[in-house]
Amino acid sequence: MNARQFRLVLIKPSHYDDDGYVIQWFRSSTPSNSLAAMHGLATDCAQRQVLGPDTEITVVAYDETDTFHVVTAHQQMAREAWQETYRKAWETYYSLDHMCTLMRRAAACRVSLGKMLTMLLTFWTLSLLERAHPMEGGYLRRKVRTERRPGLPVVPAWRFWPAFAADCVWKHLRIAHVATRLLLLRRELKRDPAARDYKDLALTPTDTGNPLELFTVTEAARTAARAPMRKMAVAG
Repeated sequence: MNARQFRLVLIKPSHYDDDGYVIQWFRSSTPSNSLAAMHGLATDCAQRQVLGPDTEITVVAYDETDTFHVVTAHQQMAREAWQETYRKAWETYYSLDHMCTLMRRAAACRVSLGKMLTMLLTFWTLSLLERAHPMEGGYLRRKVRTERRPGLPVVPAWRFWPAFAADCVWKHLRIAHVATRLLLLRRELKRDPAARDYKDLALTPTDTGNPLELFTVTEAARTAARAPMRKMAVAG
């Protein structure tokens, strides 16, 4: 009797950049192991012949990923507006001014300035320069000239490689600029005894008289704002 075959195909969909190239890295910062785990489970099932001795399980895996673009419709926003809102959220949070504010808050909260700088620079680079989610990013983009989104033409080598090299140089110059600004601020904060006294709205303790709308807009918010005060009263 000829053995039957059960073919299992595991696919993580590709994530393309704005030019149509699959986003890949020479070294990934946070590699995902979900596909590897599924592949291992499927291979174990094949070795144990869970479908019976007369059924051969064949496992094929394609390791690709996608997370940084709109993938479903919004009831009130157009696709372009939703994508632009998402992009502006990253740009606002990782603007140079806000990153400097985060460094000052880290100094006030006794958080390591070196670790904060590294995290901010990594997230800024991946989200704003590479247009990739930081949790799926890495260092130094890999681009295969012949691997573009279906329907897009293959760029000639004489044009592709100079553009790729220029893009790498431009990105590293921008990284160096931002890193220099943050390193100078780090040195300033480490030398400033008053850095630990820094206060802003985000570091302001909450209390029952807090006028922020965040703590008063709904009953649930008001309840959450009163909870720390109740704990203090019980402890007292």
